[in-house]
This record gives sequence, C-alpha cells and structure tokens, in this order.
Amino acid sequence: MKEQNLLLQRNAPRLKQTHEGKIITLKSNIRWCSDILGIRCWDGRLIWLAFVMDCHDREIISYISSTIGIDGQMIRDMLLEAKEQRLVIPRFLQL
Repeated sequence: MKEQNLLLQRNAPRLKQTHEGKIITLKSNIRWCSDILGIRCWDGRLIWLAFVMDCHDREIISYISSTIGIDGQMIRDMLLEAKEQRLVIPRFLQL
C-alpha cells in the first residue's frame, strides 16, 4: 500500500513506547486472547471470523464465522465452547 501511495497521513506524531509486557506464557490455559476480523471475498461478500487463542501454544481453541455479522450471543457461545474444551475436567477423572 505504501508503494502505491494508499496510506493515510498521520495526524499526530507517535510516541516512542517500547512494549515490555509478556504475551507468551509458560504453560497452557493461563492467558487467552481473542479477535474479530472481516474478510472480503472476491465476489464482494464479507465473511466475519472470531476466534479464541491460547497465548502459550498459539492454538485456536474455538472459532465462529458468519456472513451476516457476529453478535454478543455468538461471542458468549464461542467463549463457553472454549471453556468447555480446555477447562472442564472429564467425568471419569472427577472424584
């Protein structure tokens, strides 16, 4: 985009701030992250995608996609599915 002069001009100078936080974790199920993005198809349709990812092994735990948009209930269902996949103890292991 830069080569084709398609970037927007910046209104204010950026602060020189270094990121010193830790994203990666030493074991799974300590920190998760999520995001929502839209992908424009060649035929003009927009496909929405949301996912939950484990920051340790960068595995996608759960995801949803839709062509009509993603609402709060879909996000709650996705988080519940991720929780069930990663945090629920199998019945045969419960005492």
